[in-house]
Amino acid sequence: MIGGGRPSPAPAQEAAAARGYDLSAHRSQLVSRAQAHAAGLVVVMNAAQRAGFRARFGAVSPVLVLGDLDPQPILRREIADPINRGVSDFARVYERIDRCTERLAVLLGTRTDKRRS
Repeated sequence: MIGGGRPSPAPAQEAAAARGYDLSAHRSQLVSRAQAHAAGLVVVMNAAQRAGFRARFGAVSPVLVLGDLDPQPILRREIADPINRGVSDFARVYERIDRCTERLAVLLGTRTDKRRS
């Protein structure tokens, strides 16, 4: 397990800034037992993270692999970690995360599906 308190890598910050997000103050943090038990939904990037969460905290809340919601055809359900890669790799991952979170918002009823009109 990697510890908390780490800043976003420079390429991540650059790709996020191009999308209008400032990650300069962001620091990673570990999920606490209280957070795990209070969560109504946990979203992870791959099946290994899902299994790790369940092994650590049990079945305290639903755990969703975000890539499963991608409306585009996919080769892999996981959302690849672009760590140690370039800005364009982070940009591609952010695009996929945006697609998946838009779909999640529709499924949760917090946003309407623009494609249905």
